[in-house]
Amino acid sequence: MKRAISIGFAISMAMFGGFAAAAPDAAVPSPVVSLDGDNDQTVDISEMGKAASDSFDKIDNDGDGNVDRAALGKRMSKDEFKKADTDKDNVLNKNEYFIYADSLLRIADEDKDGTLDDKEFKSKEGKKLLGLIQ
Repeated sequence: MKRAISIGFAISMAMFGGFAAAAPDAAVPSPVVSLDGDNDQTVDISEMGKAASDSFDKIDNDGDGNVDRAALGKRMSKDEFKKADTDKDNVLNKNEYFIYADSLLRIADEDKDGTLDDKEFKSKEGKKLLGLIQ
């Protein structure tokens, strides 16, 4: 009897919307929307810089102005870290972090207009940039 009630409950919930399934294209916030301070549908160097600065500050747990490879986690590969660490002191300061983020923006900027749109954020470098600054 319990089983019949449970099955009946499940059927009625499914029929009347009790179980909501996520839409296949569930609204994932656009990186442009979340980073676009001036609402021009693109992310420019200034907006990326603010996001990179905020991201760096969150990662820099001790507030010393440097982050090591471990603190970055999956945001940056070992090879990427080596390239970004221009003074070879095994930590990134905010400037090195910003320069690396800027290099990703410039590579992802396919139309070379100095901004990234949603399409450009879907590129390999655009995705790396998002991983770095979000």
